[in-house]
Amino acid sequence: MKELSLSASVVGASCLRRLWFIANGVKGAEVDEGLKRIFEIGRALEPVAIEWERRRGREVFYNEKGHEDRTDFVLRVGRGVIVGRFDAVFDKEILIDIKTCSSSKFAKLLEGDIPRQWLVQVNVYFFGLKMGCCRDDIKELVDSIRKVGIYGVHKESGRTVEVVKDPDLGVFEEVLRKAGMVFEVDDPCALGVDDRECCRCEYKGFCEEF
Repeated sequence: MKELSLSASVVGASCLRRLWFIANGVKGAEVDEGLKRIFEIGRALEPVAIEWERRRGREVFYNEKGHEDRTDFVLRVGRGVIVGRFDAVFDKEILIDIKTCSSSKFAKLLEGDIPRQWLVQVNVYFFGLKMGCCRDDIKELVDSIRKVGIYGVHKESGRTVEVVKDPDLGVFEEVLRKAGMVFEVDDPCALGVDDRECCRCEYKGFCEEF
């Protein structure tokens, strides 16, 4: 039987039914070309942003191995697992996720406000690494991490902003509760739908017919 699995990058989604489909490996609609390009731009900008910070004299660990389909941590939750691959650590203590931002999200970051799904993601990375790191080569680095943060790059201007927070155990515990619910049920119709996410969901329309 295939193991149920959710990645830290998606587990912050509000729609439990969408998470069920992902965890169970159900194939949804193909991502359109425009969205693929957005993802590719984000990946391409990561090493550029890392170089910007190194030129400023900061000590930066860039997790290049995390982009080679190598899982950094595994957390068992009931019948499934949460896995993840983090982006970087700044100054030996700040676990960083790098995001390319629209103007609206960049403005929120400038105000010190991290979008909820990103906040969930970086907290899952933090606690996931602390509790379930599966790479011996980064364990000393993981022990030194004390903060979590988002490094945002504005798509249009190239401006950057960094928002750093204390890890939030409450956010992480809510993720574990939600993942446990998703992993526990056999029928996705038993789980609620958040229709705010339908417009960009790969299972749009499909979940009602399942």
